[in-house]
Amino acid sequence: MKSSIYVSAEQIQAIGYTGKSVNQLVTYPLPEGTIYNGTITDSAFLAECLASMKKENPALFKSGVSLVVDGSTILTRRIVTPKLSAKRYLQLVRDDFADSAESSDDLVCGYRKLDSAENAILACAVNKTQVDSYISTFGESGIKLDSIHMGVELILSFVKSRQELQSSTVVLNIIDGFTMLSLLFENGNNIFMSRSRLYGEEKEQVFQNVLENLNGLIQFTRSQKIGEITVSYYLGVAEADMRLLDAFNPHPDIRLGTLRVIEGQGDIPPSAHFACLNMVYGGDSIDLISRRKDLDKYVKAKRPKKLWIPFLIIYVVVLAGIAGYLWWQNSILDSSINEIKNFLYAPATVEKQAELQALGRETNMYNSIATHVD
Repeated sequence: MKSSIYVSAEQIQAIGYTGKSVNQLVTYPLPEGTIYNGTITDSAFLAECLASMKKENPALFKSGVSLVVDGSTILTRRIVTPKLSAKRYLQLVRDDFADSAESSDDLVCGYRKLDSAENAILACAVNKTQVDSYISTFGESGIKLDSIHMGVELILSFVKSRQELQSSTVVLNIIDGFTMLSLLFENGNNIFMSRSRLYGEEKEQVFQNVLENLNGLIQFTRSQKIGEITVSYYLGVAEADMRLLDAFNPHPDIRLGTLRVIEGQGDIPPSAHFACLNMVYGGDSIDLISRRKDLDKYVKAKRPKKLWIPFLIIYVVVLAGIAGYLWWQNSILDSSINEIKNFLYAPATVEKQAELQALGRETNMYNSIATHVD
């Protein structure tokens, strides 16, 4: 069994699944401020919550754990570009988001090719510290993440799979607590996206705020001379709330509705949309863990090569060779000297020297006698 996890501002959602069938859904409430706009603000507390979930549901976090993240700190942008190699696409994305961080070397970047005549791509960038915080927080709780996917890309995959979203101008709104992500599609192609904060103490006030955002999108389509919006869909909204939202709709020519990510799974609440999207479409999405490793390779490749190091190594090897050769010659010479010393001081040699000295003395004596005779 694999797992798909999403951490919203209100709760942790974990879905255990096999294939496309949900086996288990577990949620864990979170206090406000634990995570904000996709950034973990209290990693220690979140790790404790995850550890508690794992203790109660060990099979859910055993293997194949995938996390989906979403928020304003996860940067995405549609870029129209000529056809390039994969390496140049990544460099284009890195340059495009260069102003979003102190250094472009801190950005984990990726891209997805979009089906459009303009050869557009969905570019994304996340600060490496944010990716590291996801990995380390889950690691502290004893959960190893196999992949991290982005909510926006999953939504694009979802829209591509729905035929009813391919032939008109529609809006897809994803409500997650008090934040809303709105994407505008024309004939299945995403042409605009925005995030908004929802305000209001009562549900009616929040929904009024939701519809005000639709007014802004209507003005945008008219200013850009795009086709009129026909439908505005909402994910993360229950059927009862959808009827209330429809009652407040000031645009009778725009139909409001909701979409189910997974058909035939009636017990899955609408608020688990991101976890479900990750379960269905995560396999072909950008993996931020892999992109994080690629960033380390990219930064390492950019470092200036220290040419003096190989030269120093060669110099040391040459010196070592010369020293070794001289040591070898010296060893040969020492061996020869030792052989001569051993010969000179051998007992047989000493005895011969004594005999020679005796013969020398005897020879001198006979020489002296011969001299006197003469």
